[in-house]
Amino acid sequence: MERRNSGRIRSKALSGFHVYLDSDVQIQGQLIDISETGLQFAITTINETDAVLEATAYTGFFIGSLIDDEVHFDSRILWLRKEGNTLLVGIEFFEPIELPSTVLALKMSEAE
Repeated sequence: MERRNSGRIRSKALSGFHVYLDSDVQIQGQLIDISETGLQFAITTINETDAVLEATAYTGFFIGSLIDDEVHFDSRILWLRKEGNTLLVGIEFFEPIELPSTVLALKMSEAE
């Protein structure tokens, strides 16, 4: 369980970040938190929630106002949780990713 404890970054600034997963239909949502080993995001478009399957492998990327380039990853869905009209999705990366320095800086600013 060491991977689950890697430093999660959860910041209001992440609300400007979006996650995209490639499948038969592109799935997109808003980033909630992230670490080098995974992320959590929210899908609010109801017709896309049917396309998301737990334990399925996906390639994807995230992008946001604080970074210049898309950050790509290969992953699998660990869990799904419905909250009202929103589907929360927990993703585990197959290999740890290097987070952009501007994203890492959010963790430092939240600690202050």
